[in-house]
Amino acid sequence: MESTNVGRTVQPELVASPPRYLTGIDGIRAFAVMAVLWFHAGHMSGGFLGVDAFFVISGFLITRQMLQEIDRSGRVALGQFFARRVRRLLPALALVLAVVAIVATLWGTVPERLAFREDAPYALGFVLNWRHIADSADYWSALAAPSPLTHLWSLSVEEQFYIFWPLAVIVLLKLRGGIDRLVAIAAAVICVASFGLMAVLFDPAASTRVYEGTDTRMGGLLIGALCATRLATHFATRFTAAIGRWRDVLVVGLVVVLMWMWARVNGTDAWLYRYGLLIHALMVAALVVLLAVPNTVRWFAAGLSVAWLRWIGQRSYGLYLWHWPVYVALTPDRTGLGRWPLTFVQVGVSFVFAALSYALVEHPIRAVLQRRPATRTITVGTSIVAAMALLFVVLPSPSTGAAQVDVGSLQNMAAITTTTTLPDPVPLSTMPPGSPSPDPEQPVIGTTNDPESSTDPGSTADTVSTTDSTSSAPATTVSSTVPATTMPPRVVNSIWWFGDSIAFTTAPGIVAGFDAAGIKVKDGSFPGVGLLNETADAFFEQIEWKVASDPPDLVLFQLSSWDENYPAADQDEAMDRLHTIVAAAGADLIFIPIPPLDPSQDSDGFEAIEGAAERLVARYPLDTSLLSTTPFWGTAFDIDLNDDKVPERMYDGVHLCPSGSAAFALWLAGALGERYPNVTIADPVLWAGGDWTNDGRFDRLDGACAPLP
Repeated sequence: MESTNVGRTVQPELVASPPRYLTGIDGIRAFAVMAVLWFHAGHMSGGFLGVDAFFVISGFLITRQMLQEIDRSGRVALGQFFARRVRRLLPALALVLAVVAIVATLWGTVPERLAFREDAPYALGFVLNWRHIADSADYWSALAAPSPLTHLWSLSVEEQFYIFWPLAVIVLLKLRGGIDRLVAIAAAVICVASFGLMAVLFDPAASTRVYEGTDTRMGGLLIGALCATRLATHFATRFTAAIGRWRDVLVVGLVVVLMWMWARVNGTDAWLYRYGLLIHALMVAALVVLLAVPNTVRWFAAGLSVAWLRWIGQRSYGLYLWHWPVYVALTPDRTGLGRWPLTFVQVGVSFVFAALSYALVEHPIRAVLQRRPATRTITVGTSIVAAMALLFVVLPSPSTGAAQVDVGSLQNMAAITTTTTLPDPVPLSTMPPGSPSPDPEQPVIGTTNDPESSTDPGSTADTVSTTDSTSSAPATTVSSTVPATTMPPRVVNSIWWFGDSIAFTTAPGIVAGFDAAGIKVKDGSFPGVGLLNETADAFFEQIEWKVASDPPDLVLFQLSSWDENYPAADQDEAMDRLHTIVAAAGADLIFIPIPPLDPSQDSDGFEAIEGAAERLVARYPLDTSLLSTTPFWGTAFDIDLNDDKVPERMYDGVHLCPSGSAAFALWLAGALGERYPNVTIADPVLWAGGDWTNDGRFDRLDGACAPLP
């Protein structure tokens, strides 16, 4: 006998038992959301895969719900479907948006406020993922200040799927054949296409397109949808019966592999986008299907159904919504807490907000609206969206201009004295510029490489340490003994300044300050350049052309983070090439270390490239030095060195603001003056507040150098 409904044929052996609540699903949700929380706290590299687990669960639940509705009525009531989605998702989202809007306006930094204003309308319209893609934002390594709404891209993917998939199921109802089979076939075909598109479009340099694109991420949702069909549960029933007790081993194996992936994989791993995310989704789906088959792996279902896991799982949506704004607000700078204490505070606060949201907003509103017609829910939802849109309009827009340099505090901050002493130059008659370090077996007259060697009473001796104090590499110390009859120290009237984007934001203050003192500094810096990355050849050509066409007395070279992760031999070769160019112009070469970066941008330091500079100095100590900037910057990133609410560093945790550029120029002049007596700098009153502070690299629309709140 065959049971039929409008547009639906159900084969007798696939008729389902009455719907039941799968408590084990809450357990999977709990683990998934905790993985995301630990990932965003920096403790679980693959925790982002918790989002993919949510995709599978969501696809499973809404498809299961639609198929059960078709069993009862032979159709999918779109009004009821969307009303359920509004009741489930919109109240909690609106609460988060309202609270974040108020907190950001009152206490947020300018970049945080701007990021919220830019993202909020797209988050409310469930299209934030496409905004990120259109902006070419890199999800994994964006330097901009994080938006408190960044994580809502996944909610956008789900909501777009919730529009597409019910309409697709309604179309399938018009076709002949069993709806389970049609849904399974459609889900499988579109799933394969989605994961295939991800593999084709994946670009290691810009993975956001495939990571956040609805077309490339709906594969996980569709695997969940496939698992909701009776074909899937029927296959799972027969398969688990056939393997007997080995099904326990299967479950343990799936859980172990999933835990390994959540703990170890990295979001930039290429294999994830080619097949890894597919494998992960299939494993999560297998566990979900086993929960859907009654009495299959009872211990597994019971373990996931314990009270505390169910409690977390039922509030997992609120936890996901609240955790990222909490993380953005509770930073190390604002709390003064270390990594682990801060994590526990962030997670604890997220739990408090999620629990309150569930008890006071989500559950009550859902309970009330469930007893009302779907039209009432849609009306309430529309009113919420309109109210939120109005709130976004009336929020005051922050000023994005760069904070003005406080000249008074600038002078005090730059009064720190460098501990680095640079060696006096040797006589040009005995050691021309660019000469390598003397052979210790054949000392040059007037010089010695032995720090214990006796010196002529009329000579003077200076020592240079070529190790930046932020580096753990061993120091290379060179002592030079210079006869009293040597030529006077080099007079520096002309300087070339080179480097990447850090040097680019450092340059304006140096150019202005040195120029006011009569020393010409020419800026050859440019964002993204390095001695070893893809810009290397062009960068070397520019350096050679500029140094040859306008010979300097001194070249200051800001080391680049782009050159860190290369073999030591390649780094040494690049350093020698740079030295050859500078020495040919008869100039000295001084390296400037990379200043401390925010921990989110650097956790390992830059010992490799600084080590390469140290080795070059060891080979050519007479015209090459590495200047320690630790006396000025310290050993840790600090956005506001003197706590005057005028930032020295940008909110991105990397670059400099006008105050930092000016203060560093003052300090640098003092450090260089120890070797080159004519190097001084004019009173900051004469130049520190000049037009250069309004340079486009500082006065940006993202408020990167705006005053601190």
